[in-house]
Amino acid sequence: MDVLLAISLTLLELGALAAFLFVEGLNSWAARGLPVRGQRARQYKMLTISTAVLSASCYGFYRADLLWTALTQALLGIPLTLILMASLAKDARRPITRRRDRARLVRERRRIRDSQREGSPPAHMVVDVHEIVEASEPTEVVVYGRVTFRRWT
Repeated sequence: MDVLLAISLTLLELGALAAFLFVEGLNSWAARGLPVRGQRARQYKMLTISTAVLSASCYGFYRADLLWTALTQALLGIPLTLILMASLAKDARRPITRRRDRARLVRERRRIRDSQREGSPPAHMVVDVHEIVEASEPTEVVVYGRVTFRRWT
């Protein structure tokens, strides 16, 4: 009886998970690759609720001495919990990297703006063209469009 209950509950839970993923896939297909509103929230709710239900049922089956059923509930809960943790970690990384990238862009813009204030062209637009000659100072500066070349003569 214990094994039969374990098999039937496992099939029922896997069927519900497959049905949820099928419906979410249909929503994504209907959106033709565009983001679907609320998809992540539904995914998190499904993973959280299913993990909680599996944990509670595992405890209940263990207390009722249905060990095989409790074991299958625990084994189904482990991958769902890992998937939930991985997806939450991935989504938590996005604002951190966005903030870091934004700070880098601000630093670059400040550097460019500060170099323009000094009267010289921006540092990223200056290209030194060296010809091996005995002169130590550039004698001629030629501007082509937005790029400044320093000629060594």
